Amino acid sequence: MPRTALWPVWPALLLLLALIGCAPASSPAPGLTLAPSLLACRDEPPVPDMTSDADLMGFLLDVIEAGEDCRTRLARVREIFEARNK
Repeated sequence: MPRTALWPVWPALLLLLALIGCAPASSPAPGLTLAPSLLACRDEPPVPDMTSDADLMGFLLDVIEAGEDCRTRLARVREIFEARNK
């Protein structure tokens, strides 16, 4: 096939690529709203002056609780999205 035969195809391909690239991003679940409490985790506790093993243990327990709080909220958000997308 001669090169000149492909000339009419290139502008159409470029236009198609431009249109695809400018398409608006779609939301995974349009119209779905979540409670603000599910979108924020507890703050990580500040590191205290650890002068004893009890201070360290208290800090570690606070960190574990904050992580569990975040995992619980994330699991609830996942359940909501999965139920909506069935």
